[in-house]
Amino acid sequence: MATALGCLLLSGAASLFYEVCWIRKAGLFFGSTTFALATVLAVFFLGLAMGSALAGRLATALHRPLRIYGVVELAIAVLGLASNALLDMADDGYGMLYRWAAGAAPWIALARLVLVAAAILVPTILMGTTVPLLARALIRRHRRLGFTAGGLYGINALGAAAGAALAGFVTLPVLGLATTIYLGAGLNVLCGVAVLLVCWQTRPAPLAEQADRADQAIDAGRTLRVNVLLPLFFLTGFVGVAIEILWARYLPLMITSSVYAYALPLVVILLGIGLGSLIIAPLCDRSRHPIVVFGCLQAFTGLSVLVAMKLPRELWTALAQAAPALISANHFMGLHGAMLLPGALASGASFPLVVRLVSRNVADASWTIGRLTAINTAGSIASAVIMAWGLSWLGLDLALRTVTGMAVVGGCVAFAAGAGRQLGRRVAAVLIAFSITGWGLAAVLLKTRLPHDHLSSEGTLLEVVEGQGASLAVVQLEDKVLLGIDRLWQGSNKKNQQTFAGHLPMLLSGDGHGTEVLVVGMGTGQAAGRFLLWDIHRLDCLDVEAAIFDLARRYFGAAWLDDPRVRGLAEDGRDYIRHSRARYDVIGIEVGQLFRPGIIAFYTQDFYQRLRQRLKPGGLVTQFVPVRMLSTPQILDIVATFISVFPQSQLWFNGPEFVLIGRRADAFALDIPSLEERLHRPEIRRDLHYRHPLDANTGWLNEPDSVLGSLLASAEDLSILAHKGQILTDDVPRFDYELNPHQDIEVRTVGALLAIEKPLSKVATLDWRRLALIEQRRKQNLYALANLVVERGNKALQAGQLKLAERTAQEVLAEVPAHTKALWLRERTKGRPGQD
Repeated sequence: MATALGCLLLSGAASLFYEVCWIRKAGLFFGSTTFALATVLAVFFLGLAMGSALAGRLATALHRPLRIYGVVELAIAVLGLASNALLDMADDGYGMLYRWAAGAAPWIALARLVLVAAAILVPTILMGTTVPLLARALIRRHRRLGFTAGGLYGINALGAAAGAALAGFVTLPVLGLATTIYLGAGLNVLCGVAVLLVCWQTRPAPLAEQADRADQAIDAGRTLRVNVLLPLFFLTGFVGVAIEILWARYLPLMITSSVYAYALPLVVILLGIGLGSLIIAPLCDRSRHPIVVFGCLQAFTGLSVLVAMKLPRELWTALAQAAPALISANHFMGLHGAMLLPGALASGASFPLVVRLVSRNVADASWTIGRLTAINTAGSIASAVIMAWGLSWLGLDLALRTVTGMAVVGGCVAFAAGAGRQLGRRVAAVLIAFSITGWGLAAVLLKTRLPHDHLSSEGTLLEVVEGQGASLAVVQLEDKVLLGIDRLWQGSNKKNQQTFAGHLPMLLSGDGHGTEVLVVGMGTGQAAGRFLLWDIHRLDCLDVEAAIFDLARRYFGAAWLDDPRVRGLAEDGRDYIRHSRARYDVIGIEVGQLFRPGIIAFYTQDFYQRLRQRLKPGGLVTQFVPVRMLSTPQILDIVATFISVFPQSQLWFNGPEFVLIGRRADAFALDIPSLEERLHRPEIRRDLHYRHPLDANTGWLNEPDSVLGSLLASAEDLSILAHKGQILTDDVPRFDYELNPHQDIEVRTVGALLAIEKPLSKVATLDWRRLALIEQRRKQNLYALANLVVERGNKALQAGQLKLAERTAQEVLAEVPAHTKALWLRERTKGRPGQD
């Protein structure tokens, strides 16, 4: 018993190791869209359902189920190890079909499903057999059926929760995807060998047969019609997965979207299911009214989730003011995890209750458990598919009310089914009325609009569109119109750094005649639209959210999308880069805020290698580097990764962000006379008549020396900087976990770039006087970045944090000697009282 239960715990952990890795790997291969993730989940759940049903049916005829279980664990290990290579093969097959269909055929989604199923369906079927096989071996008395079934289910779910937490938060960022799969296979081997050794060394205990008739006769009155309970259990599976998806969509509205925000619901729900099943297991065999408990759990799940998500924004604002530490990112996730836990506990407690209500024969317990698990998992499959396609259409608010209403209705049906047998009709009517009234009052009185009320704390909300993977908002703030995605700003209708980012590759590459351009990340279209001021041949704009193109037209002046040279493609950028045949002269990566899920995958060596294949010889690629979101080591990591694929690269200043530009060539020199000629074109000169942000005071950007003063580092300089950086890869996604939502620019970044001497002299020949003036402008740009750090010190001084202000001034002066504003800040900290 101890060996079997321990193995069941470890087997659950191994299963989630595989699931987390498969979802990540398929997302990298097939795109990070909701549909790609739903494909993996659907196949995973389908395999579990098939395995549970198959094992439940066959286990009743097995005389040595533990030996079969041991062999199954070893087979899972072998197939789990093979899944990595099989998914690689599936990616190759998908790429062939994608190119043949030009990526737009409606059957591409079906092809993706078939390819994923070919890679992972068989091991997931075997995973689904484990609980029914152990149930056949361990359940011997009908009167303890609920206790044992609940224990098996709960232990397996707790193992799954541990696996999800370890894989999601520890092994993936530290050891990598491949090693995590190896660890999962190792756990399966450990389980298989341990069980087979126990079976070899000990005499098998007798299995339960038809002898437990006395207990069965006593308990016969507690069973209910299967045709009522099985649909209810299907509904339980549907609601459980739907709630997980709703929470994953809701959390980014409250905290900065990150891998933690998306892993948290999975871990909490599995933990709640495991604990709920274990808590209710000892009680359900003694309960005289299990159907009442089941109904109450379903109604409670619906009500608790509805209330938790509809709490007003003002409550969170007041909580943030009263206890700011509680609303910090990590504590806030823990707070929402605690709110998610009650519904998960109720979901887990339902399993042993339904097993107890349905089962009539202890010898067929494995079939009952297998069938119930399959039906519950079928509901999960339906939920994953329907929510993937329907959430953006229904909207978060309506979907929440629909799903929670379904849970309450399920509870009411359970009350009605028990009326007259386990429950008085009047009591059943009261419970039904109470459940419906409670849900109705919560839906009416809690008027929070999801996601609208969480998308903008200031300004006027003009429009909200719920996309496939995020919520898009257009906000009017004074004279600006802003675009936000899950509360993260993507751009505005005013000229900003995206304007210069759009012109820069054309200033460096040529006059634009016949040029083919790809921009990944539409945003407000500030960067993409600038390419049409040049005589280009074609402009392809990619964005994963189809709605963003229409928003750009209506609010951000993107009428240029109707230009015959432009194609707006609603596709995942990595998917397109990986599988398309198209090649371009210029590719711009403008994917926006790093905290959005999947964005870090655009900064890995694997992606850059694919990106290089899409460039024509001599072509340019530009990469957005948001220095205000990154520490100095993180910036060096990005530089090291980028130049490992594009050794001929340059780093350019662009206000609060940098632009990495790589060339697919053996050299990257600047043709200054050609650049000056391009800047004098009327339409270009007019559009670049503005200054860099941050008040650098380095002149208008339509002046050649202002543009040249934006060059921060040449290829030679970047090669030296990159020695301190580490290569980012798809296999080890550590960067996703290192990002800090509260990170701001570090003065060490400024110091490292100031240490570079005259980078322009390494890529162009200029008169020494002009070169000195341009170098002065470069340093003024960097001083402007240092001003951001000094401003943090000024705020600390105003708040009475004297030591923090003094420390900030010293840090700036250590990297930027004689910085005027830092010197003044240091002087003001002397002799003033303040707090630590």
